[in-house]
Amino acid sequence: MSQTARRRSRAGELEDLTQVFDQSPALVHPLADESLAERRRFARELSDIVAAQVAPPIDPTVTIAGEQIAGLPIRSYTPGGWDTNTGPLLVFLHGGGFVFGEPHELINDSLLSNRARSTGVRILSLGYSLAPEFPFPAARDEATRVWLALRAAHPAVRMGLGGVSAGAAISISTVLELTASGAPLPDYLLLEVPPAGPDPVPAEQDLAGADPHPGVREQWAIYPLALAAYRGRPGDRLLSSDSPDPLRLPPTLILMAEHDALRPGAEALAARLHAAGTAVTSQVISDTIHGSIGATRRCQAAREWEAVVAGWLAQPSGPDRAPSESAPGVSPSSEPGGLAPFAPGALPPSEGEHHAA
Repeated sequence: MSQTARRRSRAGELEDLTQVFDQSPALVHPLADESLAERRRFARELSDIVAAQVAPPIDPTVTIAGEQIAGLPIRSYTPGGWDTNTGPLLVFLHGGGFVFGEPHELINDSLLSNRARSTGVRILSLGYSLAPEFPFPAARDEATRVWLALRAAHPAVRMGLGGVSAGAAISISTVLELTASGAPLPDYLLLEVPPAGPDPVPAEQDLAGADPHPGVREQWAIYPLALAAYRGRPGDRLLSSDSPDPLRLPPTLILMAEHDALRPGAEALAARLHAAGTAVTSQVISDTIHGSIGATRRCQAAREWEAVVAGWLAQPSGPDRAPSESAPGVSPSSEPGGLAPFAPGALPPSEGEHHAA
């Protein structure tokens, strides 16, 4: 198949996936009304319907169980052969715009069971409190409690922290809280489609071209409402853009969707981390939208995304990286899972390649 044909195939898969997500009207209504509980139930049902169409089966070799850590609900994904004394751990925070989402969704069981199997990492997904009933810093403080309890119980185990979308933002604020208190930090951060700025990209700067991608248009409607619901008090530092420079984090992987209103903020975050000396690897996966994560049954781009995550997490020595010394715009590797450290001024994503953002 020629490169042009592959590109058309990926674009067609993205169009099909976008049509599947058009079944999700629950997330575009105003957030602050009396039907929030009902819309959460509806959103969960729709999420599971969509996941059944686009996500792979739950991996049967992984043990999924409910437990409590620091008095908080955890859904754990333990791969076969995982060593209870030395096996690596990842604390995971789900997405959902700070207002929706829960660990028990089918997409999370599919995504995390397959990641646990492919990486050998035991994943612990926290059921954190949702806004607007529990605004910032409730979720951050809960993640901090879980992290401290796990680190105290496993002081020598390699342990990371990460999340998708809202969960990525909560992960960052958790690390900043740990830093402020002098507590042990995660060995690495995994940030997928992170919201890292207060405003979505304006229409005239849409990354998809002259006409905004449908998924980006929906984000413009949702994002300000979600932030308003999540923000507890004026001046709260709930996003990385609220924190002053230098912004330093543990070794970090940032994955971004090509057509995503949150992409510019994530690119700015990668640049800030690089400038501060953080070992940051930043990737834009072409032909993806905000909701592409886990849609590996339908999209080659989503499979490529998972290959990057698995390749990064499963490194024998862990995902430690020195700050990039690559020339601007250079992508050291274009193979799935081959990672390009952050390089300022990089090229836009092209089919089948990961470019430093």
